[in-house]
Parts: sequence; C-alpha cells; structure tokens
Amino acid sequence: AMSWFKHTLDLQETKHGQGGDISLGTTCHKIGYCHSAVGQFQQALPWYKRATSLKERGSALGLVTSADIGISILQIGNCYKSLGKLDEALPQFKRAVALAKEANSNDSNDEFLGASLHQVGGYYATLGRFAQAILWFTRAIAVKEKGYEHQRMSSASLAKSLSYLGYCYAKLGRFAKAIPWFMRAVTAGERGDEHGRIDFESLGGSLHELGRCYGMLDQFAEALLW
Repeated sequence: AMSWFKHTLDLQETKHGQGGDISLGTTCHKIGYCHSAVGQFQQALPWYKRATSLKERGSALGLVTSADIGISILQIGNCYKSLGKLDEALPQFKRAVALAKEANSNDSNDEFLGASLHQVGGYYATLGRFAQAILWFTRAIAVKEKGYEHQRMSSASLAKSLSYLGYCYAKLGRFAKAIPWFMRAVTAGERGDEHGRIDFESLGGSLHELGRCYGMLDQFAEALLW
C-alpha cells in the first residue's frame, strides 16, 4: 500500500494547485499510517508532521476541518509515545484534545475526542500518575458512551477506556471501586466492534482483573467465577 500512496503523492505534487494541500495532506497521513502500522514510528513521524502542516494550510482556506488536522496530531503523539518519548507525546495529545473539542461541537466527532482524551489518560497511567489518569479516562468514557448511543463508535473502543479506568483504581488499591468498571468493560467487550469482532486479549484482561480484585478483597468464591 505504501508504494501506491507514494506514487499517488508524486502525481498530486505534480498537479498541485489551489486546494491541493487537502489531498496531499491526506496522502501523507496515509503513508505515515502505513509506517506506524508496522511499528516504524520514527519513519512515520515526518509524514504525520508533513500531513499536519499541509492540512493547516488547507484550514487557513477553510477547506480542512479541525478534526482532519487533529487526527494527524494525535498520530504524532502516538508515535512519540511508542518511541518512549512521553514528554513529547503529551503536548500533541493535549493539542489533539483541543481540536477534538472544536470538531465535536461542529461534527459530533465523538470517536476522535474520545480517543484523544483516552491517550492523555494513558500518558498519566504510564507514568504511574493514576489519580490524574482517572480524570481523563472518565471524560473519555463519557464521550464514548454518547458516541456509542448514537452509533458513532464501537463498543470495543468504550470497553478499552472502561478497562483502563478499572486498572487505575486497582493500582491505587481501590479494588471495590475498580470492580464495576471492569464489569462494564467485560459487557462492552463482549459486544465487540462495529463488525461484531471481539478483542479477546482485552476481554480476557478485564476478566482476569475482575478475579484479581475479588481476590484482593478476600472474596475468593467470586474470584473463582471470573
């Protein structure tokens, strides 16, 4: 796929004119995605950055939405996080959140906003700052639940944030508080994505954590069920 996108980019650059920043930015984003999908995050970064720059120029002409720009910025943050550069990732995630809020008010883009909020929570959880992470995961869940109710996003995405929130409470030793979040994660995970596909690894993790929480509360009969 990457070779075809690069060939497309060559053709677009040859015929580049007014409004061409939109198509160029989209193609650069797709090339970046091809790299990041196979774990080549360092190679993906310049493509996402170029995509962002091109889309911002298109935005100045009123031709690109904040969601279009924010999605590339979110991927820049994801690349930095995957490369272990957490301090560089956070500003990108927070900028993506700001753009996502703008997009959400105009386009009801719950998926983008929910993903951006989740990634900020993930940043704090990675650093062991679970109390701060809880605030962001809670916000992500609220947005994702609204999106799910209006059929704008999958139950699988919601399950991920529910499970992470339960994990944060468990890491703080608040096992009774974690249990209902893991239970909700299991319910959402069993529904799967928009095609009914189930992420069994994630679902299994939530089931395991449920059993562990009951065990930590000395409720061993309940723990065995999970």
